Amino acid sequence: MHKVYMYALELDPSSRVNGLMGVYHCGYMKFQALSTDLIMNHSKYAKKIVDMMKSEKLYASQGGPIILSQIENEYTLVEPAFHEKGPSYVRWAAKMAVGLQTGVPWIMCKQDDAPDPVYHGGTNFGRTASEYVTTSYYDEAPLDEYGLIRQPKWGHLKELHAAIKLSSKALLSGPQNILSLGRLQQAYVFKKSEECTAFLVNYEKRDVKVHFQNVAYELPRKSISILPDCKVIVFNTAKVSTQYNTRSVISRKKFDSIEKWEEHKEDIPTFLKTSLRAHTFLEQMSTTNDTSDYLWYTFRFVNHDQTAQLLNVHSNGHVLQAFVNGGSAHGSHQNRGSSLESNVTLRIGPNYISLLSAMVGFPDSGAHLERRVLGLRRVRVQGKDFTNHAWGYQALFDKPAGNDPVALNLGSMGKGEAWVNGESIGRYWVSFHTSEGNPSQTRYHVPRSFLKPKDNLLVLLEEENGYPLGISLDTISRTKVCGLVSESHLPPVCGTRHDQSGEICQRNPDRRPNVQLQCPPNSTISKILFASFGKPSGDCESQALGTCHSSNSRAIVEKECLGKSKCSIIVSSHSFGDDQCPGIPKALLVDAQCA
Repeated sequence: MHKVYMYALELDPSSRVNGLMGVYHCGYMKFQALSTDLIMNHSKYAKKIVDMMKSEKLYASQGGPIILSQIENEYTLVEPAFHEKGPSYVRWAAKMAVGLQTGVPWIMCKQDDAPDPVYHGGTNFGRTASEYVTTSYYDEAPLDEYGLIRQPKWGHLKELHAAIKLSSKALLSGPQNILSLGRLQQAYVFKKSEECTAFLVNYEKRDVKVHFQNVAYELPRKSISILPDCKVIVFNTAKVSTQYNTRSVISRKKFDSIEKWEEHKEDIPTFLKTSLRAHTFLEQMSTTNDTSDYLWYTFRFVNHDQTAQLLNVHSNGHVLQAFVNGGSAHGSHQNRGSSLESNVTLRIGPNYISLLSAMVGFPDSGAHLERRVLGLRRVRVQGKDFTNHAWGYQALFDKPAGNDPVALNLGSMGKGEAWVNGESIGRYWVSFHTSEGNPSQTRYHVPRSFLKPKDNLLVLLEEENGYPLGISLDTISRTKVCGLVSESHLPPVCGTRHDQSGEICQRNPDRRPNVQLQCPPNSTISKILFASFGKPSGDCESQALGTCHSSNSRAIVEKECLGKSKCSIIVSSHSFGDDQCPGIPKALLVDAQCA
């Protein structure tokens, strides 16, 4: 089939495809435990990636954006399986990583240290995704798969990090002291000399009032409040004043004409056309050596019975296609084996059976990966009848105008792999995981760097019954922004701890909670879709006017925001002038369009 070369940027050599193929082809007896071969190859792998980053000056110590590195990934989940050798491997990996001298800290996920969540989603191009992992990777990150800012996550973490930065001196130098503030409330205090920082935690499912250092504090349900000076709350996880935004999809081209497509049929091989033969089933991963997801198994036998017979095939592969009057059987991530049974009618004399075993990625986790096997395990056959099935399609398209990210909507296809100008954009298949019963992924990212201005070649290898006329080429953007902030929210966290007078910035009485809206680069706020100060009903998904609505809401918001790339509206009755409900806490909800 198609050979794809790949490398992984995550420094997790023991559980990725590279490491797994090393098990089969370098003869490791134990995997993810100490051995001379393992140490040598893991060190070589890690050094190669670090040297690549250093050559591009990407580490913060070189002026680049990488501030933290991770070695290994959740190794603690498999560490007990290796007994005393597990901790030894962890210590070796840590020492090896530090010895690479990146100039930035190293962490280990789910060891004693825990990293921040993933910041940037991505795309598992080509065949880099592990078994049953979609091509889209963590699209819900603060920067999504296409590199677009996803709110409110991005803004929430921006505020959190600003609060942590204000607390850094006490956090890094002061010892931790834990105080009880109630049945399900605690204070985590870090103090050294004049520096003091506190985290007030409310584990209850209701708001509570607590007293800390003789001062009363209101703690929202299930939240953490940060006090950089042990006095003033500057951040609370339940009340973050950050905007929301919505991703928009525009279809730029439809591949709905049969004249736009070329169709290619793949021949089904028979035993006489094979170049590799054996007297037993070959293990699929070691046989294909990471050059293909597919392996044909063919054999021949002589039949003397004209009656319909039963074909029974058991496979440890992910997908099985049998070219006899039957269908295909699929495994799942939980049940890796698949079986196929089919009544078939054979001819008298020689019969040829062709079975296509397909993988949807390599296994990537768990102890003793070297013991995992894929491919056919047992075939019981009494008959044969075969039909051609695997098909390929190709079409040309032009690069969409502009700079918005590009994606192919392959929701009408079955299962296979897609290439654009020879670059694989990954495997595609229809998986159902959403509560609405819709596929978890239908759009597949096509980086603009893969595209030419004209005549880009799209090639699809379709294994099942796809409908290429339903494919479209789309662009992705974020064109709607929204903010919902109440008078009880905190103002945005100050960039510095003290203002010009030397006072704690957050204590300034003029600082008020506010709705902040910001459009993507090269766009401005073109329309206010909804604005209400009072007690609006709904949220950034759907809105309606509620009680205490100020009739000035839309006019004030439009004056502050229209035609601007970003704006800020203070949430207070004084700002809107028309107080319909004096003494009742209110909120401002704004939904806007960017263009």
